[in-house]
Amino acid sequence: MTDTINTGNIKLIRENEDGSADYQCNFPPEALDALTRLGILTAIQAGIEEAAHLNPEEYKDWHSEFDPEPIDLKFTDDIKTLTKEAGFVFWADETWKPKGATVDWSCAYDDELVKFYHLVKAKYDR
Repeated sequence: MTDTINTGNIKLIRENEDGSADYQCNFPPEALDALTRLGILTAIQAGIEEAAHLNPEEYKDWHSEFDPEPIDLKFTDDIKTLTKEAGFVFWADETWKPKGATVDWSCAYDDELVKFYHLVKAKYDR
């Protein structure tokens, strides 16, 4: 024998001029728990997928749309010099610095990115 425990319902409140509609959803506690778990799991999964680009192995063969050859993604001394000249803030020996990090990306770098672009352009547009 199967018993239905607290069914939910969805009620149309109004249709809006822009084509959307407003609904009222009433769910029993069991359904709300399930929807909450699904939402949390979906958010975690989306975060994991979004963070996948932080894996250097994923981008080891990355290339730009202008050059089909893979680009070396190493933070070379030449790049370090240009970023310092542009005004980026570098980590020292702080204990809280992220492992392997060079540039402190917690700063607002709009102006420095523009300077970096012009420095690179001037260096390589010969």
